[in-house]
Amino acid sequence: MSKSHKQQVQVESKPSKQVRYASKSWGPNSVITVLKSNPKVPGSKSHARFELHAPGQTVAQYAALVGKSMANLDLRWGAARGFYSFS
Repeated sequence: MSKSHKQQVQVESKPSKQVRYASKSWGPNSVITVLKSNPKVPGSKSHARFELHAPGQTVAQYAALVGKSMANLDLRWGAARGFYSFS
């Protein structure tokens, strides 16, 4: 059978996966607003880092506490899940 005579098969698309990390949409002077109570497993390192958030804290202040790389990962992960907003 030639290519022109073959039936085209529609492939069902899989449901889209949740975004693993949000795009970075904040700067060092952006204020972090925590929108949800600590969703992390008590006793875990991520739970302890989440507890470090304080009202009016900036991204730079959080990064000074946990390190720039870890702050970036935490904030991008949390922003993708609606844990934070930035102003």
